[in-house]
This record gives sequence, C-alpha cells and structure tokens, in this order.
Amino acid sequence: MRVSTPWLAAVSCLLAMPSLANDVIISNFSSGLGTGTAFGGTATTQYKAFGFTMGATPYALEEVILSLNVTGAMITPLLEIWSDAGGTPGSPVFTLDNPAALVGQADFTFTAGSSFTLSPGASYWVYLRSIPMAGDAFLWEGSSPATLPTGAGATALNYEFNGGISTFFNRLEVRGTSDGVGTAYCSVNSNSTGQPALLEADGSSSVGDNDVTLLASQLPQSSFGFFIVSQTQGFVMNPAGSAGNLCILGSIGRYVGAGQIQQSGATGSFSLAIDLAAIPQPTGAVAVIAGDTWNFQTWFRDSVGGSATSNFSNGLQVDFQ
Repeated sequence: MRVSTPWLAAVSCLLAMPSLANDVIISNFSSGLGTGTAFGGTATTQYKAFGFTMGATPYALEEVILSLNVTGAMITPLLEIWSDAGGTPGSPVFTLDNPAALVGQADFTFTAGSSFTLSPGASYWVYLRSIPMAGDAFLWEGSSPATLPTGAGATALNYEFNGGISTFFNRLEVRGTSDGVGTAYCSVNSNSTGQPALLEADGSSSVGDNDVTLLASQLPQSSFGFFIVSQTQGFVMNPAGSAGNLCILGSIGRYVGAGQIQQSGATGSFSLAIDLAAIPQPTGAVAVIAGDTWNFQTWFRDSVGGSATSNFSNGLQVDFQ
C-alpha cells in the first residue's frame, strides 16, 4: 500500500441521485484522495476489488471511472466485472475497455464496449488487476476520509485485496442507464439500516399504458409504510419529528386504501402497481393526463436508538406523456 498526496478537499454528499441517462449507480467521488493501492513494480497486489448489490432496477452498464496515478508505461490495467460467490469475487463476467491514454493522475473512464446488464438484486465486483505484473507501476487512489461508495442504484458490500477484506476504500464511480421510470430528487437521510431508503418505478410514463409500479427498497425489515403523491415538490426537514425529509408539498395523496399499505418483510422492500386513472388526493382520486408531472415518495416506520419514529425515501418525479 502507498499514500498519495491529497489534492481534493472532502465534501459531504447525502446521496447521488440518478438522471436516468448515464446515471450514477454507486460512487464515492464525494471524497478526496488518500491512501491507495499500488500495482506493478515491487507491489504485492494481485487484485483489488469492490463488491456491490444492485437495487430493484436493472441498469445497462456504461462505464466505470477509477482515480489512478499512472507512473509507468509497461503495465496495462485490466478492469473486469466479476460475479459474486457468497460475498467474495466469483468469476469474470465482463471486461471493460481501457481509456485511450493512461498517463498521470486523473479520473480515468473505462467503458463498456458491448451490452451488459446489471440485474436487480444481483451482486457484482469491480475487479482490477494489472497485466503484466512485473514492470512499471500505477496507483489506484484511495478516498479521504475513507468513504464507502453509496448510490441510488446499488449498495456496497466491501472491498477485497488479495483474498482478504480491505478497509482502504479506493475511489470509483459506476455509471449506467436505468430501465426505470422517473427522476429521483431530494436529499435522503439514512434509516436504521444505515442506508437511505430508495424509491424507483418500473413500467412506462405513457398515460395510455397505465403501467407504473412503485418500488421501495433499502428499508428496515418488517416495516410498515405507504406511498404518497403530489404535483408539488418541496422540502421539509424532519416533519412532525420524523427522522427523514418530506420532499413533496401542497395537495398530498396517500396510498392507504385496501391492499395499499405495505410491509417490507425480510427483504426490506415493497412495491405497488398504481392506477393512473385514480391518483389519490385529499378531495378524491384524480386521473393523470398527458403532460402532467407527479411526484412520489415513500413514508415508513423506523426506529432511532430503540425509539419509534418514521422516515422517508427520496422523491421521484414522473413526467407523463
């Protein structure tokens, strides 16, 4: 292991929200540079890997960005996606293309030259090694302060170095294109799982299709909750003593009708197929029409230090056509 010279002040970031076009799936680029991992030369590194588990939405992998300091020319990084085998890298399933130039210290983009889907609920590893092992060196920069990657599309497992768990959290960002519906917004507080609750949607934004399913994940196990909806975005911190943030205002409807109140069970997730002809509102259900924008959020029960409270997911804006 080697230490690089920090050049970027650490900033705080609650959650990287996706834009639904080359979205950030998971990242720790909010951090600065710190202790890194050396490859080649006299380094003993055989591989360094980062594991993550996908959320409820599939993504087409587009690119993986690594912070590297390349000091030699004889070594070629080999960056792959590996399957998971019980919390450790299994076998290679996809190889990313190297950048055209690998010189100096920068955030280098490794691209997906062909189609590869990161499947919902599956675990993968970003797996870096060097070919050949002898020769000049490069450094995979670490994060400072040590920051485990987070994101709207996946949750971190851990880092692994030469077969053992590593507490040196190297800087990386995994990006892809979501097959989901809508755009996430609003900062999210972590719940009792240590992760922020995630709200996504599958289906179609076409009103005529009437095909939208709301998906809440990264919730406490066996937690009751429901979805809320409004045409007005906003921000209220810790409303009524909640541990989370309310991201919708105005006329707020609640999905609390028959069969709509949910329980997260052992998976810490729940979903609901909604009827676009009957969006709940305080004065009665209304129908979505083309051109409407509706904003959704998840409310759920939580606990802090053993005391009962509530929390919220991110907001999700859906522009209907």
